Amino acid sequence: MMRTLSKLFPLIIALASTATAFAQSVPPKATADPLATVWYLLSKSDPDQYESEKTCLAWSYFHVDRLPGIVAATSLVPPGTYHEEDFVAIAKRLVEKGRRREANEYVDLLLRRAQDNSEKQQLAGVLANLGREAEALALDPKEDGKPDAELYLTVADVIIKGPDPRRALRVLEAIEPSIVKSGEIRDRSMLALDFARLSEAEKAANLVKLALDEVVWKERDIEMDIDQRVALDDVTAALLRLGRFDEAESIIARRGFGEEGRWLLMVARAHYELNEVVKGDELVDRLLKLSDPADYGDSFHLGDLVDDLLLRGRADRALTLAKSLSGSEYMRQMKLLKIADLFIRDKNFIGAADALDFAYAETSKIDVSEPESGSLWSSGQWDQAQYRARIALRLVSIGQRDRALAMIRDLKKPYLRAQALAEFVGLSSKALPKSQLVGYLDESLASVRVTKDVIFDARRYEVYPIIARTFASLGYKDRANGVFAEAITKSVESYGHNLHPVCKIGVEYGQSRLIADAGLRSSLARFIKEWEQEQ
Repeated sequence: MMRTLSKLFPLIIALASTATAFAQSVPPKATADPLATVWYLLSKSDPDQYESEKTCLAWSYFHVDRLPGIVAATSLVPPGTYHEEDFVAIAKRLVEKGRRREANEYVDLLLRRAQDNSEKQQLAGVLANLGREAEALALDPKEDGKPDAELYLTVADVIIKGPDPRRALRVLEAIEPSIVKSGEIRDRSMLALDFARLSEAEKAANLVKLALDEVVWKERDIEMDIDQRVALDDVTAALLRLGRFDEAESIIARRGFGEEGRWLLMVARAHYELNEVVKGDELVDRLLKLSDPADYGDSFHLGDLVDDLLLRGRADRALTLAKSLSGSEYMRQMKLLKIADLFIRDKNFIGAADALDFAYAETSKIDVSEPESGSLWSSGQWDQAQYRARIALRLVSIGQRDRALAMIRDLKKPYLRAQALAEFVGLSSKALPKSQLVGYLDESLASVRVTKDVIFDARRYEVYPIIARTFASLGYKDRANGVFAEAITKSVESYGHNLHPVCKIGVEYGQSRLIADAGLRSSLARFIKEWEQEQ
């Protein structure tokens, strides 16, 4: 035995020396975490290289709330590429998250990067959301001396959806004269609808008339010009907002939609908004009589009706309707989960159990036993398997932990089973002893530790870091760092030295609030050296 060990000592020392050499030849900051590694590699590349990876890094920094990283990654991409759309989307998401100071700073950067006025106009909606509508409107080139209707309407629409809709009135009135005088039918109909939303009845009515005067009616709606058809949608919505139901319903009937569920629901909603509940209920009853829940097309407006019923506090009726939507299994499933979430939020665990029991009984009729097939992340009935996992995780929230665990273990797709087990642990962290939770995480790891020869799936590198983050949330920092290091290795096995997987691993790592240990640093250093050798 001692002889065998003595023979292995040189190999052990050589491996340790190699790892040390990697760590010493790479700047320490580059191995602080996976995103730092990606940043280090991309920052040394040419400006016109790896634009997609640099954009991915910007999104990753967004997901871990690191504005300096977002700015730095964005600055690596040359201005004027199609990736500017991603950066505008990041700015919007910052606003949605309530990070207004950061959003303002980032928008300023994007305005400085913009190559021309049209690029700047892409930020008009974000500027309006930040209360900077004057800057947004200043982007109007005023060609032919007329204001840019699309720009003004975009800004107004954002303001109307915000906390102080009346602020939009000044914006709309600024373009009203030119649109009244010579505007396109779509501009007139949109302006009419916006004025109706602000209860400016006279202004809205004038624009409705102008728009209708331009309509060239055909025998069939489908034969009409597309702009005119969309304009009629807006005009109808404006008339309903104004309470002019006879005129609105006359247009609907003339277009041949008088008995269609989508339009009946639209009219019903308008009555509800005016507190005309009886009339609204009558239209809903009529809609239900005309609709077939087993029909694929009808399932869409019936799904919208489920949402409306929930908004009006009629969850029981919404559940009954949702159960009947056999025409679209996707629609039925999404609505049942939404209803279950509402019941869980309101501590109505009996109602939630009813929705989830029915949902599971229906999806159990579908065979989801096929394992991941190796075709990216797809496999037979993948969506249905995910649906079962979502049902199981909601059962945890209503105290049916044992049943949820059994359902998760019954999943035949190893990566999905592994992820669901990790999420089960996260939901159960305050209810079960840590030793038991760690056992479930080990079980989760076993599900993803399958060889490439047996099974390959693009989701492997995504599930590993989720498990690692869950270890970190339980306080097992060493285990977490070890699994993150393993995730880096597995991503290389599946994708080579591709930076996209490392970005996604980095997001989970950033959310774990860990400090990289020697093992993870060594793994990242090795990735850097091998990536550089490939270039």
